[in-house]
Amino acid sequence: RMQQALERVEGDVRASVRHGDDLAQLLERAKDALSKETSRTAALQAELERKQLENLLQKQEAEETIANVKSKMKEEHEFDSVRLHQNMLAQLDENKQEHKRQMDALQRKVQELREQLAVAD
Repeated sequence: RMQQALERVEGDVRASVRHGDDLAQLLERAKDALSKETSRTAALQAELERKQLENLLQKQEAEETIANVKSKMKEEHEFDSVRLHQNMLAQLDENKQEHKRQMDALQRKVQELREQLAVAD
């Protein structure tokens, strides 16, 4: 872009020299053109840097979001594992109590049968 501006100024200078324009005017126009192009380049550079910073910020925010989601998923997995373990323990306890009830019923039945045998003898 800067090269194109310089080529335009050079063309203007040659055309002006052919037409007999004052060298001071030519120099002033060249300085103005260069100054405008420099300002435009600086503005574009500033815009580019702003966009790069914006992109960096968005990337950091995305990385934080991903880390938060992973952390939450891990917590939920751990919570689910604990809940599953608790459910299994509760089921085991329930099974133990049912087994105890059945054993108590069997022992009562055995006792009844012994008493019946004792009476029969």
